Amino acid sequence: MKKLIVVLFIILSFCSNSFAFNYIYSGDSPNYKEKQLPESWRFIDGSSTGNFNIMPQAVHLAEGWLAVTIDNSPTFDPVIQTAGSYTYTLFAVHAEKIRTITNKPLATGKKDIGRLLKNQGINIIKEKWNLEDKSLDLLTAQEVIDMDADIATIKTYFSTLRTDIVNAVDVQAVKSVMTGAIWPTL
Repeated sequence: MKKLIVVLFIILSFCSNSFAFNYIYSGDSPNYKEKQLPESWRFIDGSSTGNFNIMPQAVHLAEGWLAVTIDNSPTFDPVIQTAGSYTYTLFAVHAEKIRTITNKPLATGKKDIGRLLKNQGINIIKEKWNLEDKSLDLLTAQEVIDMDADIATIKTYFSTLRTDIVNAVDVQAVKSVMTGAIWPTL
């Protein structure tokens, strides 16, 4: 059993450099797309193999496959930003990628974060109450009073958040409304 584990470790160590990265194929120029190395490959000389993905890096390089080793893109916050397509820079033994990150328009950020906060408030109510019970008239009079009070509490807090969102001057300020939201405990 120990020998099997050692053999598997050696095989995985040998293969790890191939599987650690996505690759681009220089033959796809200029429309590069990141891919995993193919298992089967027809070499430039016409021969083919079924284990191209586990061959040494020198073979991959000779065939035009470059590991994408570095992402130079700025950090991306999908809540308030959009990301463009990657562009690639090819070097002798690897490739690097970068994409443009831009803030969403203020109106879009306000709408998106407003929707997220509204859904948070709805989920708080749903965690405590089965709204269907109320619509089917299955609650006691006291439960209806308590549920209505909880809904009013959440609506009041959401109204405060919505005012803060409306007054925000950029998407960072809109996001800070979301991250700073401390919902009332019901």
